[in-house]
Amino acid sequence: MESKFIVPFKFKPSASEYEGVHLNFERVTGGQTVSWPIAGVQIFLPGDDPSPTMELLESKNPGFKAHGLSGFSIGNYHEFLVGLSAGSFIEKTHYVGMQWSGIEATFGDATPIAAWVFCPYHEDIFGEWDEISSLRIVGATIADIELVLVNACIAYQQKFGITPTTRSLYYDEISESDLEWEIKKSDRTTMSAPPMIANIEPLRFFYRGLIDPDHTGACIYYYRVIEYFSTFANIGEIKNLRHDYNLSDVEFCKRVIELATRDEKGPLFRLVTSITDDALLADAATARLTQNTAISTFCEALYSFRNSIVHGKFSAGYTLHSDSVLEDDAKPAQWRTLLRKLAYVALNRFGSKKI
Repeated sequence: MESKFIVPFKFKPSASEYEGVHLNFERVTGGQTVSWPIAGVQIFLPGDDPSPTMELLESKNPGFKAHGLSGFSIGNYHEFLVGLSAGSFIEKTHYVGMQWSGIEATFGDATPIAAWVFCPYHEDIFGEWDEISSLRIVGATIADIELVLVNACIAYQQKFGITPTTRSLYYDEISESDLEWEIKKSDRTTMSAPPMIANIEPLRFFYRGLIDPDHTGACIYYYRVIEYFSTFANIGEIKNLRHDYNLSDVEFCKRVIELATRDEKGPLFRLVTSITDDALLADAATARLTQNTAISTFCEALYSFRNSIVHGKFSAGYTLHSDSVLEDDAKPAQWRTLLRKLAYVALNRFGSKKI
C-alpha cells in the first residue's frame, strides 16, 4: 500500500503564489495570523508588515525558531532549503518521502509557507520557488530535528548516492555553483527508511564525511564513527566492575579509567574485525592498501593510516601523510570508500535505534 504524505511534493499554482491560494491570512487583535492548513502551521504577524524578518517572527511566536537562513521550525513542522553536496553532479533530484513512527520527512519543492517566511531574503538570483528544493519534516520535536534531518539525508544518500546539504539564502555566503538548485525532478519515490539512529555524535561524523570535499578530512570523520563505537568494547568488563561490591569507589574509578586508556588498538581492532567482510578485505588488497586479505593486516594498515593523517609529527609505526597541493593522491580517496562502508555498518549495527 502506498504511503500517504501530509506535505505535497510540488505545488500548483507555484508556492510563490501563496496569498489567497495556499495560505490563509486572518486579521486578529494586534496584527494577523498566517496559516497553512495542510501542515497545521499558524504564525502570528504583528502589525501590517507583509515581509517580517526572522527576528520578528521569533520574538512574537514562542514556537518559531529560525535556523539561520537555511530553515525554520514552527511547532512540530520544520523545513530546510537543500541542494546537492559539494562536488556532486546529478541530472535530476528526486521527490522522496520516508516515514518513521509519527514522523514524516519529504524532499520536494519548497513550500508556500517557506516562500512566505523567506520572502524578505529571497532574490531573483536564487530562482523561482518551484526551482528550489527543501526537506520538509512533520511530527518531530525541536529537540529531535537535527537527528531527523541527518538520518533523512543519510537515507537519501544510501538510496541515490547523492548527499543533500542545507543551503542558505545569505547571498554573501554562496558561490556561483550553489545557485544551481537542480530543478529537474524525478517521479516521487517512497522509501522504506531504515530505523532512525539516535546517537547524534556519530551521525554528525558520518554526515560530515559524506559532504566533506576533502578525502583526508572525510576519512577522519568516518574513522571517528568507528572509534566512537569501539569505546563500547569494554562495556562488559565495566559492567562486571560495577557489580563488584568489594571495590571501593576510588578503586572502581581507577579501574574504569585504566580500561578506557590502557589499550586503544584492542577495542578498535575487535570492532573492525566484527564489521569487515571478505569483499572489503579484497578491495583493500586490490587497491594495495594492504599486502594481503588477512583481517589482522587490514586492522594494522587502517590504524597506521589513521595515525598518518591525524598526527603532525614523525613517529614509529606509520608514515606521516600530507596532501600535495599540486598533485592528487589516490590513497585517501581509496581509504575514504572503505571507511565509509565500515562506518555505515558500525552506525547501523551498534547505534541505538529511536523507536
